[in-house]
Amino acid sequence: MNAKQYLEKMVGYVESENAVDLRVVSNDMIDEAAVTQDKTFVTLSLIAYALSKIMSKPHLLKSDRWDGFKKHVIEHLSDGPKPVLLDEVVQDVREFDEEEGNYVTDIIDKARMKQASRVYALGLSLSQACELTGADMSLVSSYVGTTKIHERPYSRSGTVAQRYKNARKVLGG
Repeated sequence: MNAKQYLEKMVGYVESENAVDLRVVSNDMIDEAAVTQDKTFVTLSLIAYALSKIMSKPHLLKSDRWDGFKKHVIEHLSDGPKPVLLDEVVQDVREFDEEEGNYVTDIIDKARMKQASRVYALGLSLSQACELTGADMSLVSSYVGTTKIHERPYSRSGTVAQRYKNARKVLGG
């Protein structure tokens, strides 16, 4: 699937306030980014993750600012996967989170950490995962060590040998 197709899905999920499917498409896009190394997919994944997180909090959906924020985000996403528009959406999400949320960690930074850990579980090295997503390596390392995401039976990481094979494939070797 290309970036425009993912955007169309994202817009539909934001319009319907479907946080679950938005999270699924976020994971699909970060998987695509791990293979293609395309930063557009990373940015889209971070936006989808952050929006799904916002939409999973009832107090944020009931906020006086939610409808205007949602409309603004949909307008930007509907214009296509243009980097400058995506950067604006990231900034909009940050501002909404800062004004309405009560998180200790910025929602975009949390998205970076979560998606970096996912890319790591797919077989990239920790430094490659952090470089791709822009996540802080020490935070991702701590998170991965605490959650054991790479050891979960449903993760695609597999054994060390399988992770090595996946990493070689991703890196073209």
